[in-house]
Formats: sequence, C-alpha cells, structure tokens
Amino acid sequence: MAAVETWAGRRALVFLVSDFRFPAADLTRLVDVVGRHDVHPVVLDDPAERDWPRFGIGELDDLETGRRRLVLFRPRLVERLRAAEAERRARLDHVFATAGLRPFRIEGPLDLDAFADHLLGG
Repeated sequence: MAAVETWAGRRALVFLVSDFRFPAADLTRLVDVVGRHDVHPVVLDDPAERDWPRFGIGELDDLETGRRRLVLFRPRLVERLRAAEAERRARLDHVFATAGLRPFRIEGPLDLDAFADHLLGG
C-alpha cells in the first residue's frame, strides 16, 4: 500500500491483479488511493479452492492466522464455507461497484478475447 501512495501525481493505467483475499477495509483503502487513476481490477479466482468434499478429512488455510487447519468436512460445514465465499464475493463486488469499477474475473485459463472485450467496455 505504501508503494501505491508514492506514485507520481499524473494519471496512470492501473491493473489491480489479486485474489483479493484480504480485509474489505484494506481493499476500500486501496481503491480510494488509486481512485483517480484508470483502474481495472482483475480477480484471480481458482475454482479448485472451492472444491470441498462433502465428507472427509482435509486441510483449510486459516486466513486470520495464516496457518493450515485439519478439519472434518461434512455437509453442514461445506454449506457454511460456500455461504462465506458467496458473502466474500458479494462484499468484493460491492466495494468495486461503489467505486464505479467493473472487475474482470479469471477462473482458470485466461481468455484474452474476453479480457479485451471487458477493457473495451463490453
């Protein structure tokens, strides 16, 4: 964030490329800092990260502590994980929409034609 705040005063083309898995308040601050530029958020989204088993033992990354946790997957936990992911995506979309930004999502291989269309306003 500090590097972004030191940019020269003239307007620039800025691509924010990330999975944006950090607190919404930090994203809001980042969007505010780069808001005067031509900003294009690119959301990296790996569907495999949401491919949880309905039942079984597995590991999850704890985003608050940075540690991996061993968990027992069961249908109710998977429902909660899916709901939390949907809520995270909605918050992300809300922050971008509030700033007048349209994110481009990359899920799997990059489709350059779709990316070009997005940049051209399609």
